[in-house]
Amino acid sequence: MKTCVLTGATGVVGGALLRRLARGWRVHALSRHREGADPELANVTWVPLDLAAPWSAALLPARADAVVHAAQTPNYRRFPGCAEEIFEVGAGSTLRLLQYAAGAGASRFVLCSSGGVYGTTAAPAREEAPMPPEGEREFFLRCKIAGEQVAMAYRGMLDVVVARLFFVYGPGQPRGMLLPRLVDAVAAGRPVTLQGEAGLHLNPLHASDCARALHRALELPGSAVLNLGGPEVLSLRRVAEIIGAAVGREPSFVVEPAGGPAFMAGDTERAARLLGAPRVRFADGVRDLLPPA
Repeated sequence: MKTCVLTGATGVVGGALLRRLARGWRVHALSRHREGADPELANVTWVPLDLAAPWSAALLPARADAVVHAAQTPNYRRFPGCAEEIFEVGAGSTLRLLQYAAGAGASRFVLCSSGGVYGTTAAPAREEAPMPPEGEREFFLRCKIAGEQVAMAYRGMLDVVVARLFFVYGPGQPRGMLLPRLVDAVAAGRPVTLQGEAGLHLNPLHASDCARALHRALELPGSAVLNLGGPEVLSLRRVAEIIGAAVGREPSFVVEPAGGPAFMAGDTERAARLLGAPRVRFADGVRDLLPPA
């Protein structure tokens, strides 16, 4: 069996990927905590590790075939108070993991980045799209970009796949994230604020589709930058309407002025061709975000 080192193994992305990997890989699963971890998974060795604190590669296996860095700090919005933590998880640990991968004989490194690196665009962003000016990005996105740049420097030593994820959602996701937050707002009768009549356009990606794509990326020959998003580009108004149908409550809106259509969505044609198309439409996947009855 091949060996994979996976960070963020109890997160919404890492947890879904771990369940797939455990069927055919020997996985060293890294996480700050074990809450939500499935104790029944075979072929999994749990490694308690806080990537925001000093850590040593001696905690990891001497040999590995692949590394997937899927960790993200829950404090990613808390700048400048948690700036060091955000940097260490997004960029500093990326470097340490790449150094480890190169020394452990790995042939593949998969980095989970964010579709937010493109900023707000006038249409779904392609992988070649220029980045927005520095002042228009949040600190954690700058750290994601730094991590991408560091990873790209290792392409001569191992294959590197940078996966830019767009609004991943799924079971057990923290309620402070955008889509669970919208579910709770609509269910409670709180209005959803839109910039323009339709609001922002996005392509939400279910965690199962994300995990399937990342799993296939471990077998993809060569290096690549890929947008991973869901099968539909939806306006925020439409997202709220779908949520309303799921919770049995008509959403209400506050409409603010906007300069035109705005997107935080990715063009996923390349990823669909190389890794397979996503399957879960938001009207089906939203059920995993509903609060307990």
